[in-house]
Amino acid sequence: DVEVMRTALMDHLADRVQTVDNRFGIPYQADTMTGRSSSTKILMSFCGKNIEAADQFLIEGDRDKTERGQRMRKIGLGIIDSFVRIIPMSPAPGGSGFDMQTGQAITGNMGTMTIRAESEDLPFLLAAYQREKKAGNDHPEWLKWIVSDVDWIMAQQRPDGSFPQSWQTGTTTPREPSGAMTGAPVPILVRLSQQTGEKKYLDT
Repeated sequence: DVEVMRTALMDHLADRVQTVDNRFGIPYQADTMTGRSSSTKILMSFCGKNIEAADQFLIEGDRDKTERGQRMRKIGLGIIDSFVRIIPMSPAPGGSGFDMQTGQAITGNMGTMTIRAESEDLPFLLAAYQREKKAGNDHPEWLKWIVSDVDWIMAQQRPDGSFPQSWQTGTTTPREPSGAMTGAPVPILVRLSQQTGEKKYLDT
């Protein structure tokens, strides 16, 4: 029963969400049996996927017009707002997540920002932005945050079309010069070109 399975999984995910000082997020890891978490990392992309989860909460909120759906919507908006508010994207991305207790931007691995972390959750945020705007809820700060990040990524493209795999956070200094993850930003580049009408994203 897909309906039962979806609602059970969404309720389970919602129960993992933590809030501190108006910061919302799902911790990087939690105990499988108890659900408790000692982790304070709230990350996007890869293992974190907080913005992708926020998109799912908003979709569930659109489906469910009860108090449960209102809770899902509040969580989804809260997670997105936390990322957009805490993590600077200009002049260079300042992190791939934040610490729930301190409210400081952080990266997932020893001060390194990966092209994967920069890219994977952004298509879900753009989809949420488009869906919300169509429903009469405009969030220009979401689009500005996405564009700032993607414009920075574009500026790191090398003559052969590839991107470094990672950088020292907040800088343009590559940590891993390999182009092995070059495909990661392609989805957001294509979708942002469709959203803005700017061919430069598709060309990249």
